[in-house]
Amino acid sequence: MSADYHALLTAVLDAEKEDSLEGMRSAYTALHAAYPLCFGFVKRHAEQEVRHGSIERANAVYEDAVVLGSHCVELWSFYVAHSATHWQQPEQIRELFGACPVPLT
Repeated sequence: MSADYHALLTAVLDAEKEDSLEGMRSAYTALHAAYPLCFGFVKRHAEQEVRHGSIERANAVYEDAVVLGSHCVELWSFYVAHSATHWQQPEQIRELFGACPVPLT
């Protein structure tokens, strides 16, 4: 991995240690922009948003990620698990399953 990756990862880890929501958002945004296919960090970012009380922001993190990784089963699995845990309406979750271009079975 490049030095940029390590610098971005260090920024994420430092912001998480400080529990700085704005710092985490900034660091994750930079990491996603440079390495958009690192889906584990998408999940981690969304989980941080949930931990800080923003389900809507967590949803947006996943929505942005599936644009680039639309055929990644792991990413869709993360998103569907998130929706099943945090969304209240089963029909919305079913719609999300229907939007997935890859089989999740």
